[in-house]
Amino acid sequence: MLVNIYELLENKTKLKVTLPGSKGFKRALMQQGFDKMISLRGLLEKYSSLLVHSWENLSLLSESDQTGSLTIDWLQANWEILVEGLVGQGIFLEIYGEGADCNGASSRVLYPDRLPTHQIICMPLQGSQIYDVLNDQQLDGSTDIIFDRFVSLGDDGWYYELPPFDKILANYNGEDAVLDFSEIDFQLKKIVER
Repeated sequence: MLVNIYELLENKTKLKVTLPGSKGFKRALMQQGFDKMISLRGLLEKYSSLLVHSWENLSLLSESDQTGSLTIDWLQANWEILVEGLVGQGIFLEIYGEGADCNGASSRVLYPDRLPTHQIICMPLQGSQIYDVLNDQQLDGSTDIIFDRFVSLGDDGWYYELPPFDKILANYNGEDAVLDFSEIDFQLKKIVER
Protein backbone atom coordinates (compact mmCIF):
# COMPACT_ATOMS: atom_id res chain seq x y z
CA MET A 1 0.00 0.00 0.00
CA LEU A 2 1.42 3.38 -1.01
CA VAL A 3 0.90 6.37 1.22
CA ASN A 4 0.34 9.79 -0.29
CA ILE A 5 2.26 12.10 2.05
CA TYR A 6 0.40 15.20 0.80
CA GLU A 7 -2.95 13.61 1.59
CA LEU A 8 -1.70 12.74 5.08
CA LEU A 9 -0.53 16.31 5.67
CA GLU A 10 -3.76 17.77 4.28
CA ASN A 11 -5.85 15.57 6.57
CA LYS A 12 -3.42 16.11 9.47
CA THR A 13 -3.13 12.36 9.85
CA LYS A 14 -0.72 11.21 12.53
CA LEU A 15 1.75 8.52 11.63
CA LYS A 16 2.94 6.09 14.26
CA VAL A 17 6.42 4.71 13.73
CA THR A 18 7.58 1.54 15.45
CA LEU A 19 11.13 0.30 15.42
CA PRO A 20 12.12 -3.19 14.22
CA GLY A 21 12.39 -5.58 17.12
CA SER A 22 9.66 -3.77 19.07
CA LYS A 23 6.43 -5.53 19.97
CA GLY A 24 4.41 -3.32 17.64
CA PHE A 25 6.63 -3.70 14.56
CA LYS A 26 5.19 -6.95 13.20
CA ARG A 27 1.68 -5.91 14.21
CA ALA A 28 2.11 -2.65 12.27
CA LEU A 29 3.36 -4.57 9.22
CA MET A 30 0.41 -6.96 9.40
CA GLN A 31 -2.00 -4.02 9.50
CA GLN A 32 -0.33 -2.72 6.33
CA GLY A 33 -0.94 -6.04 4.53
CA PHE A 34 2.36 -7.76 5.29
CA ASP A 35 0.63 -10.69 6.95
CA LYS A 36 2.38 -13.46 5.05
CA MET A 37 5.53 -14.69 6.71
CA ILE A 38 8.62 -14.25 4.58
CA SER A 39 11.23 -16.98 4.86
CA LEU A 40 14.76 -16.12 5.92
CA ARG A 41 15.87 -16.78 2.35
CA GLY A 42 13.10 -14.45 1.13
CA LEU A 43 14.27 -11.69 3.48
CA LEU A 44 17.84 -12.08 2.22
CA GLU A 45 16.62 -11.98 -1.39
CA LYS A 46 14.81 -8.70 -0.67
CA TYR A 47 17.89 -7.24 1.03
CA SER A 48 20.12 -8.27 -1.89
CA SER A 49 17.64 -6.69 -4.29
CA LEU A 50 17.69 -3.47 -2.25
CA LEU A 51 21.49 -3.40 -2.56
CA VAL A 52 21.36 -3.86 -6.33
CA HIS A 53 18.77 -1.11 -6.79
CA SER A 54 20.34 1.36 -4.35
CA TRP A 55 24.06 0.87 -4.94
CA GLU A 56 24.57 3.50 -7.64
CA ASN A 57 22.93 6.25 -5.57
CA LEU A 58 24.63 5.09 -2.39
CA SER A 59 28.00 5.21 -4.15
CA LEU A 60 27.33 8.76 -5.35
CA LEU A 61 26.36 9.89 -1.87
CA SER A 62 29.41 8.16 -0.35
CA GLU A 63 31.73 10.22 -2.56
CA SER A 64 30.84 13.33 -0.55
CA ASP A 65 30.69 11.56 2.83
CA GLN A 66 33.19 13.19 5.16
CA THR A 67 32.93 10.49 7.83
CA GLY A 68 33.94 7.69 5.48
CA SER A 69 31.33 5.42 7.03
CA LEU A 70 28.11 6.27 5.19
CA THR A 71 28.09 3.03 3.21
CA ILE A 72 28.70 0.67 6.13
CA ASP A 73 26.28 2.60 8.35
CA TRP A 74 23.60 2.41 5.62
CA LEU A 75 24.22 -1.32 5.09
CA GLN A 76 23.92 -2.08 8.81
CA ALA A 77 20.89 0.15 9.37
CA ASN A 78 18.98 -1.48 6.51
CA TRP A 79 20.10 -4.94 7.66
CA GLU A 80 18.63 -4.27 11.11
CA ILE A 81 15.38 -2.89 9.69
CA LEU A 82 14.71 -5.24 6.77
CA VAL A 83 16.20 -8.55 7.88
CA GLU A 84 16.64 -8.53 11.64
CA GLY A 85 13.41 -6.61 12.24
CA LEU A 86 11.35 -9.21 10.38
CA VAL A 87 13.10 -12.42 11.33
CA GLY A 88 11.59 -12.66 14.80
CA GLN A 89 10.95 -10.72 17.97
CA GLY A 90 13.87 -10.73 20.38
CA ILE A 91 16.31 -11.97 17.74
CA PHE A 92 19.40 -9.87 17.16
CA LEU A 93 21.63 -10.98 14.31
CA GLU A 94 25.36 -10.73 13.98
CA ILE A 95 26.39 -7.55 12.22
CA TYR A 96 26.26 -7.29 8.45
CA GLY A 97 29.75 -7.22 6.97
CA GLU A 98 31.86 -4.68 8.83
CA GLY A 99 28.92 -3.33 10.81
CA ALA A 100 28.26 0.36 11.37
CA ASP A 101 30.66 3.03 12.59
CA CYS A 102 28.10 5.59 13.79
CA ASN A 103 27.82 4.43 17.42
CA GLY A 104 31.36 4.36 18.71
CA ALA A 105 32.23 0.96 20.16
CA SER A 106 29.04 -0.67 18.87
CA SER A 107 28.69 -1.91 15.30
CA ARG A 108 24.91 -1.68 15.52
CA VAL A 109 22.69 1.28 14.55
CA LEU A 110 19.26 0.97 16.20
CA TYR A 111 20.10 -0.83 19.44
CA PRO A 112 23.82 -0.23 20.01
CA ASP A 113 23.77 -1.93 23.41
CA ARG A 114 22.37 -5.25 22.13
CA LEU A 115 24.56 -8.28 21.55
CA PRO A 116 23.78 -10.75 18.78
CA THR A 117 21.59 -13.68 19.79
CA HIS A 118 21.67 -15.54 16.46
CA GLN A 119 23.80 -16.04 13.40
CA ILE A 120 22.78 -17.02 9.89
CA ILE A 121 24.09 -20.39 8.77
CA CYS A 122 24.43 -21.18 5.05
CA MET A 123 23.25 -24.62 3.97
CA PRO A 124 22.99 -26.29 0.58
CA LEU A 125 19.68 -25.64 -1.15
CA GLN A 126 19.95 -29.15 -2.58
CA GLY A 127 22.32 -32.01 -1.81
CA SER A 128 24.78 -32.06 1.05
CA GLN A 129 27.72 -29.91 -0.07
CA ILE A 130 28.33 -26.27 -0.91
CA TYR A 131 30.79 -25.14 -3.54
CA ASP A 132 33.19 -22.34 -2.57
CA VAL A 133 33.87 -20.40 -5.78
CA LEU A 134 36.64 -18.32 -4.20
CA ASN A 135 38.81 -21.28 -3.17
CA ASP A 136 37.50 -23.71 -5.81
CA GLN A 137 36.50 -26.39 -3.31
CA GLN A 138 33.54 -28.27 -1.89
CA LEU A 139 32.61 -27.45 1.71
CA ASP A 140 31.05 -30.14 3.84
CA GLY A 141 28.12 -29.32 6.04
CA SER A 142 29.61 -30.68 9.27
CA THR A 143 31.09 -27.25 10.07
CA ASP A 144 28.95 -24.12 10.24
CA ILE A 145 29.26 -21.82 7.23
CA ILE A 146 28.41 -18.40 8.65
CA PHE A 147 26.86 -15.65 6.51
CA ASP A 148 28.82 -12.37 6.46
CA ARG A 149 27.55 -10.24 3.54
CA PHE A 150 26.56 -10.13 -0.12
CA VAL A 151 29.32 -9.70 -2.70
CA SER A 152 30.04 -10.29 -6.38
CA LEU A 153 32.91 -12.16 -7.98
CA GLY A 154 35.16 -10.14 -10.28
CA ASP A 155 36.84 -11.32 -13.49
CA ASP A 156 40.04 -11.65 -11.45
CA GLY A 157 38.42 -14.32 -9.24
CA TRP A 158 38.26 -12.09 -6.13
CA TYR A 159 35.11 -10.84 -4.39
CA TYR A 160 33.93 -7.24 -4.31
CA GLU A 161 31.09 -5.43 -2.57
CA LEU A 162 29.41 -4.42 -5.82
CA PRO A 163 26.31 -5.34 -7.81
CA PRO A 164 24.89 -7.77 -8.77
CA PHE A 165 25.33 -9.08 -5.17
CA ASP A 166 24.70 -12.63 -6.34
CA LYS A 167 27.31 -14.25 -4.09
CA ILE A 168 27.68 -14.60 -0.34
CA LEU A 169 30.84 -13.98 1.60
CA ALA A 170 30.85 -16.49 4.44
CA ASN A 171 33.15 -17.70 7.17
CA TYR A 172 34.14 -21.37 7.00
CA ASN A 173 36.60 -22.61 9.63
CA GLY A 174 37.93 -19.06 10.09
CA GLU A 175 38.55 -18.56 6.35
CA ASP A 176 36.68 -16.57 3.72
CA ALA A 177 34.47 -18.55 1.37
CA VAL A 178 32.32 -17.20 -1.47
CA LEU A 179 29.10 -19.05 -2.25
CA ASP A 180 26.61 -18.76 -5.09
CA PHE A 181 23.45 -17.28 -3.53
CA SER A 182 21.21 -19.27 -5.87
CA GLU A 183 22.50 -22.54 -4.37
CA ILE A 184 22.15 -21.62 -0.70
CA ASP A 185 19.44 -21.91 1.92
CA PHE A 186 19.67 -20.44 5.39
CA GLN A 187 18.82 -21.14 8.98
CA LEU A 188 19.14 -19.21 12.21
CA LYS A 189 21.42 -20.62 14.87
CA LYS A 190 21.28 -19.39 18.44
CA ILE A 191 24.62 -18.11 19.66
CA VAL A 192 25.78 -19.88 22.79
CA GLU A 193 27.08 -17.43 25.38
CA ARG A 194 30.76 -16.86 24.87
